[in-house]
Amino acid sequence: IGELIDGPVNLGADYRIDAAIVTWNSDDVLLIPTSALFRRDMRWYSFAIEAGKAVLREVSIGQRNAEFAEVLDGIDAGVSVILYPSDLIVEGVAVDSGSNWNSV
Repeated sequence: IGELIDGPVNLGADYRIDAAIVTWNSDDVLLIPTSALFRRDMRWYSFAIEAGKAVLREVSIGQRNAEFAEVLDGIDAGVSVILYPSDLIVEGVAVDSGSNWNSV
């Protein structure tokens, strides 16, 4: 709950304030889209693309939000990862250039 101090006297009904609260900040952090992450056996994984094939990588993550997670280990900068991997993506499956992927 917030309160305006010295706010305008002519505010109408249903006035609202949009706010963003920063809970963590750091420079030079490697980020991965959360859409490229999934859990197995209580561990985080992602599919990297190497030589046109999907490669399962265990990923250690730090801070995260709805869009991105901090990569601590398991994926290097510049590696392409598959976004929203379906159950059709398995280790070694060929990945073409039209697939849904993104560089970390």
